[in-house]
Amino acid sequence: MEACEIPARAGDPERAYAFVPLLIALTLGVLGVRALDGLYLRGMHHQPLYLALGLAMALPAAFLLRTRSALRAAYALYAAGLLVMLLALARGHDGFDARWLSLGHGVRIRVAEPMALALVLALARTSGAPAPRWLAPLLVLAPCLVALAGRDFASVATFLAIAAVVLIAEGRAWLVLGAGACAIAGAPIFYRCLHGYQRQRIAEFLGPSDPLGAGWMPAQVRAMVRGGGFSGAPSPHEASRAFGDAEVAFPVLARHWGFVGALLAIALFAALIVFALRTASRARSRGGALIALGLAAWLAWKTAVGLAIALGVAPIVAISMPMLGYGGTNVVATLLATGVLASIAREARAGRESPEIPGDPLLPSLLHHADALALGVTLVAALIAARLFVLQVA
Repeated sequence: MEACEIPARAGDPERAYAFVPLLIALTLGVLGVRALDGLYLRGMHHQPLYLALGLAMALPAAFLLRTRSALRAAYALYAAGLLVMLLALARGHDGFDARWLSLGHGVRIRVAEPMALALVLALARTSGAPAPRWLAPLLVLAPCLVALAGRDFASVATFLAIAAVVLIAEGRAWLVLGAGACAIAGAPIFYRCLHGYQRQRIAEFLGPSDPLGAGWMPAQVRAMVRGGGFSGAPSPHEASRAFGDAEVAFPVLARHWGFVGALLAIALFAALIVFALRTASRARSRGGALIALGLAAWLAWKTAVGLAIALGVAPIVAISMPMLGYGGTNVVATLLATGVLASIAREARAGRESPEIPGDPLLPSLLHHADALALGVTLVAALIAARLFVLQVA
């Protein structure tokens, strides 16, 4: 018998629970806006508007969206995201411009952000309905090829990270291993296709540091992190030159708020990723579980790269941390993702099941170990916090 759905009242616990990821994301956004505001970057006064826009999109997603509706729209959203990427590539004059689509009046979209969300939904849709086995690899390959054409290797890495987690959860680890082997074999070719400044960043990371030359920005990153102390310090005016990009926003936060603020941000990142993992393990449908897992992979990847840059264990790359950075696409996309997560969590707590695959068992492998993965995220966050304590306080 099909279970009937009882609408949740305003005071129901699952409705209050849906606010959890939104509050986490908004807190991160406020921390980032306050930190970056001190650099007097052009356009920073728009950041509160981006927060409001993202919240206006996230709230309906959290309380009105159903998993089956999101999956039904997955292919259409994927096609729209791919079209936006192609438009940006056609209008871009070089690899940097190809990452953005200008809408006029100074408004630009970082095209990889909405594409990442659409890719998560599309991959979940292929698992939840009869589809050819080649469809999922094709869905991953298409945006990767467009990004490669624009020499946007950071977006390629993001798409592959999302796809790897989702495909492994579906039991297609062989496909991930094959793609990884191809990527390793093609690494020399990819390196030759990099922009000059990208090769310079990698060479500086691997070789001896020259703080007056190519290593100026990594040296500034280290100085900003160490200069925050325990409770923070004003950002130097010259930092505006180094930190106008989203991928180095966390060092600014660590400088402005100090170890206390950096610790809070790390705890919030970990809480958001753990929420996504727990939502995946408790989802009432296969599609909902895969969406939550894909979003967890997306958030974890962006967070890990941003923290690795701040700690000096990775070269600077154009991958912005969730809710932190100079620009609105990242903020809006992250808030929308948290709204989708809240919707899946609300359905699970209300005991509702989206009937895209009636009777289909939930995914094995990763989802059965979601609690262990959540514990691992917590431990990694604790280790990163300890390293920051050594850099900023000890």
